[in-house]
Amino acid sequence: MLAKHSALSPVLEQLQSRGDHVQMPDPPSVVLREKHYSAIYQVSAFNGMQSKVETELSELLGVKAPVALRMTLREDLTWRALGEGVWLMTSQGQAMPPLEALRDHLSGVATVVDLSHARTVIQISGNSAVATLAKGCSLNLHDSVFQTGSCTNTRYGKLGVCVTRFEDQPGFELLVFRGFAQHLFESLFHAASEFGVTIDR
Repeated sequence: MLAKHSALSPVLEQLQSRGDHVQMPDPPSVVLREKHYSAIYQVSAFNGMQSKVETELSELLGVKAPVALRMTLREDLTWRALGEGVWLMTSQGQAMPPLEALRDHLSGVATVVDLSHARTVIQISGNSAVATLAKGCSLNLHDSVFQTGSCTNTRYGKLGVCVTRFEDQPGFELLVFRGFAQHLFESLFHAASEFGVTIDR
């Protein structure tokens, strides 16, 4: 397997040094970091097979299937339900079965696409994370509406992203096409600058 390289490497050091000149509260109101998953898979059920896929995956992974626009967790594995019969699965280490084993297990009922090299995951957290995201995202991310465990596909500016609230702090994950990762990270950094932003590497 090809080694994974961060799509953000060229800009992280530059933005971090720029952030040293931004007046920040202690602790900073916004923290940006790149999240590294060992595997990112998209599972799409064949027509009429959604319930079958949910049952198969639940038994295989030992975790209950998520309801629509929610996620479920099992140690280092996250299972997100993004649409009817479409799920995004992320894992660390060996939490996820090997790709070919998962494809064999779901043969005839679903497709499994490896997005590990095709997506970059950016985490944004802190007291001003919602205000920062609101500058480019029309989705209501207030905790009374978008609670911890919520996930959906939306847009930040003109970019399509998958956003997940992973903690109450608040903290969010944004999955974006690798080719747009630098632009999204820079946009978030600039949007957060007025609140005080730091980059956690």
